Amino acid sequence: MEPYVVFDRFEDRARYLPNNAVVDNADFGSVMAEYCTQLGCPFIDTFPALRHAATLDHKSLYIPDDEHLDVQGHEVIAQIVLKWLDSQGIVGLGAVVKSSAASTSN
Repeated sequence: MEPYVVFDRFEDRARYLPNNAVVDNADFGSVMAEYCTQLGCPFIDTFPALRHAATLDHKSLYIPDDEHLDVQGHEVIAQIVLKWLDSQGIVGLGAVVKSSAASTSN
């Protein structure tokens, strides 16, 4: 995660990276994927897509001086989740486009 995620407080770093157990940027996603597998829930690793989106226009995907996503960051996540839902047959992309068009015409 580091240097892309910086912990302001030592306590937070120790909580999320106990004994420096996660030292590779890819490790956090692997740990979360394993945990989700144990829980029986799906895991979608958004880190690569967020990193790619940030390099395209050199724009921030996060609220300045905050760890929360801004509108553009949420758009990246929404597209990832939508593609996953479509790949699982949960919702078709066509249905979402029609639904979105209907809600904007009201």
